[in-house]
Amino acid sequence: QKAKTNDAPSKRTPTTMGSKLPEDLKWSEAAVTLLAETEKKSCKSVCITINKACAEKDKKVAAMAAVVDLATWAKESDVFWPEPYLVTCMPNVLALCADKQRDVQVKAEEAGTCIMNALNPVAVDAMLELLFVQFQEHRWQTKLAAVRMFSSLAKSAPKAVTFNLPKVVRALMEVSQDPKPQIKETALVALKSCVQVIDNPDIIPVLDAVISANLNPETEGETCLDRLVATTYVNNVDKATLSVIVPILMRGLRVRGNVIMQRKAAIVMDTMCKLVKDPEEIAPFAEEVLPDLIRNAEEISIPEVRERTAEALNTVKVAMGDMALTMVACDPVEVEAVLSEQISGNAYNSDEVSQWASQVCTPFFKDCRPRTNEMVVPYLKAIMSEAEAIINGEAFLETGATKFGAGQEEEVVEDHDDLAVLCDCTFSLAYGNRVLLHNTKLKLKRGKCYGLIGPNGAGKSTLMRSIAAGVVEGFPKEIRSVYVECDVSAADADFICWEFIHSDPLIQEMGKTKDQVIDMMRSCTFSDELIFGPVGSLSGGWRMRLALSRAMLKEPELLLLDEPTN
Repeated sequence: QKAKTNDAPSKRTPTTMGSKLPEDLKWSEAAVTLLAETEKKSCKSVCITINKACAEKDKKVAAMAAVVDLATWAKESDVFWPEPYLVTCMPNVLALCADKQRDVQVKAEEAGTCIMNALNPVAVDAMLELLFVQFQEHRWQTKLAAVRMFSSLAKSAPKAVTFNLPKVVRALMEVSQDPKPQIKETALVALKSCVQVIDNPDIIPVLDAVISANLNPETEGETCLDRLVATTYVNNVDKATLSVIVPILMRGLRVRGNVIMQRKAAIVMDTMCKLVKDPEEIAPFAEEVLPDLIRNAEEISIPEVRERTAEALNTVKVAMGDMALTMVACDPVEVEAVLSEQISGNAYNSDEVSQWASQVCTPFFKDCRPRTNEMVVPYLKAIMSEAEAIINGEAFLETGATKFGAGQEEEVVEDHDDLAVLCDCTFSLAYGNRVLLHNTKLKLKRGKCYGLIGPNGAGKSTLMRSIAAGVVEGFPKEIRSVYVECDVSAADADFICWEFIHSDPLIQEMGKTKDQVIDMMRSCTFSDELIFGPVGSLSGGWRMRLALSRAMLKEPELLLLDEPTN
């Protein structure tokens, strides 16, 4: 344990005043009237006045106007320190979305949108919990307003939504069953907006079908499973991808008396979970998935289906790894105690800033995510100077990381040679239901030759085709990769050789001329007799050389040769 030094941040009540609202903040006329007797430089005083006014019939519109003005200023000024106070207005904002007066409803909806637009991206986790509570609200307009805000979040904080997608999808799917048509339709729109953050190229083509099947399992479930079974999975599978896939798989596993669907669900579960890189990605689904897999592996009467299910069960357990290490027990009260200790010493003080900052930080500590100053420093600026906020914020994060844990940054390995790196990525590769490569590192440098060595069926050609098709996650899309194989078929036999090359769509797009084609063929030792002769007259070796000439004419940065020694 480190001894305390004179350089350690002091644990005391800050002596410097925090941030103040500017005198030139453009308040609307209604807000000016409402705040006439309020200290308008104090964000806390302004929000207290707003919340009191929400209970008075003739002041509700003015209160919402003031929220709009304050949140708009915060967004335009790119500051987050007013957020802890604005968040205290959120319950009233959502409640007024169901007010009897239409003008109040409209202004409240605008106020809610403005708060969401001004939200610190790292605060999405904390805001989600507040919105989820509204899904239980009996007033349907309040529930509707909360659902609408998810579409805003997907646009303003896609990274945070991606991390929280499992619980977002679960909540929106539940609320999409609401009997109120407006809520059902809005929930579907919000759900589709949120799942757009999924960037797995394997799943994107079937995403709409999966969403529809989750909402209509009786009529579309089996068809969706067929599409998932037929999908080739190449990229790593994360919790965002699993958030939309697991629900339909669980329905398949739970269908009594339909071993075909149970088998299909087990196959997809097995294949996808082999591509899970970290235990934390599958952690949100473990309690739901394991019991059904265990039951099916023990109870299904058909041996082949039982074996498939047992394989899926084993794969899930392997993917889970030591899942306990990905979660830390802590709650906002404990986190706030650490923060209060840092800024106030032994005098425990709980206020809007410490409460909100602790709610923002708790998910990061709990999930062992990497810490960042943005979690706390912007909020501390409300009660202390920027310098004090940085000192106290960093000290709090260090103490919190020691007490609760924080994510470890991946070690970066320096590369000291002078060759330009063409690509440096980690990827997984599957073909059908087989995982060929898992979390495999690929690093290529310009000017070098590399060989892929392996037995038939190992995945050499599949890997090169995937690179050329641009479906390997992490591989630079801007690199022109050309895959060369002897694909000259009998249907091309009547082509004149140079015309066969010139007819290629990419060569046409590049504007290559007949002379350029002929020059390239001559550089590959084609005689005029072969150049102007039919493709059908070429031997297998010359057909491969023809394919190579075509590939080189495309000016590739990466040339991928299939069995070049044959």
